[in-house]
Amino acid sequence: MKPQCEPFKNWVTEVLLAVQQQGSYRLEQGEAAVVLPRSVMEVIVRLEERNLQLDAAFAATQREQQRLLHELVAGVNRVARALEGPAAPSVPVQRSRRTTEDVLAEWRGRLTVTEDVWSVAAHLVPIMLAHGTAARSVESVATLTGLTQERVRDCLRFLQKRACIRQVGTESDGTPRYRLSGC
Repeated sequence: MKPQCEPFKNWVTEVLLAVQQQGSYRLEQGEAAVVLPRSVMEVIVRLEERNLQLDAAFAATQREQQRLLHELVAGVNRVARALEGPAAPSVPVQRSRRTTEDVLAEWRGRLTVTEDVWSVAAHLVPIMLAHGTAARSVESVATLTGLTQERVRDCLRFLQKRACIRQVGTESDGTPRYRLSGC
């Protein structure tokens, strides 16, 4: 666009915004009046109505997506609890006496991986050993390890495929919860 057209474009934008918001455009003292044809005004009104309808439909879709996500999380948690089997709530869970170094050494003996995988593992293993599970989002692991979120996802998939960790459910916000596998 030519630089000479910029003032006109700005003025048209100003006029359209005023018509949409106020139903009319007032000229300042001394300005020449410009009247838009009725057909143009009708098109603007129809476009604005359509825009409002689309906004409402989008909001409804977002609400439905959130509802479905909550249902999915609840379902994954039910499956995880079913896989864990019945647990006696009054009996404390026996924690492994293995150390982080023992687990990582065991994995090093059978896996050949990059340092990225070891960074993710070194972050999760101590938590899993101490608490039985580790609920960590990809974003938080990425922040702590300095890796990209995509790389953290790849590392977690690798550890799961190699039976080092397994996902045993999710938190209410969708954060995955991991447990050490029997490796």
